[in-house]
Amino acid sequence: MRKAVQDGLRSGTAQGFGPVQYREALKLTVRTLTTPDDWYRHCQSAVASTIMTVIYGNPPANANSDANVERFHDFIHGLTRAAVPGAHLVELFTWMRHIPPKSV
Repeated sequence: MRKAVQDGLRSGTAQGFGPVQYREALKLTVRTLTTPDDWYRHCQSAVASTIMTVIYGNPPANANSDANVERFHDFIHGLTRAAVPGAHLVELFTWMRHIPPKSV
């Protein structure tokens, strides 16, 4: 991942992300003032939209229910679940490391 975004996120180019961050901050503020009870979801959407705009060049998300934002959240959720210690049986039963992978 570092290699993939290294050129796009170095310090010289990071200054150009100001307008994207400013737009997302304004949308976050308006959404939070409109529906303050859903502030956590608003923050998640603002972060996802900013990251996807900066890294992938996608247009900013218009709503919390944008399909790309949903896929982003699903990916992060799965990645987080997989990274939890003890999430895989091979961590408990270390002998399973010697089982050959299933060939397709």
